[in-house]
Amino acid sequence: MDLNPSLKQESLSMKTPSSVIMKKPLNYSNDPTRSNNILNVRKAAPFNAEPPLPKLVDEYCTPEDVFFVRTHGPMPILQGDRHEFIIDGMVKKPVKLTVRELKENFEKVEIMATIQV
Repeated sequence: MDLNPSLKQESLSMKTPSSVIMKKPLNYSNDPTRSNNILNVRKAAPFNAEPPLPKLVDEYCTPEDVFFVRTHGPMPILQGDRHEFIIDGMVKKPVKLTVRELKENFEKVEIMATIQV
């Protein structure tokens, strides 16, 4: 089987294109302040922390201050009229909503969810 000439091993480069290299450091100044002493912090920026294992079974419902926190970059600042959510695909009618519309036009609800291992 002949490979496409553009895919041959000699043409592959392990160098990162200059367009991918970040020009400035990431800005974490908008991240929330965290004063939680319960979590074991694994990394400060981006923030990654987890509760001690016994804390996960102390209560039937895990309190918010014991949630795992996994982030992969700075906290985004969503501007109400500029950021949109698009719901499309296997729906009868695609919908586009701004963050402001989501907050103003829909009731806030809470649900209980479980994580299975």
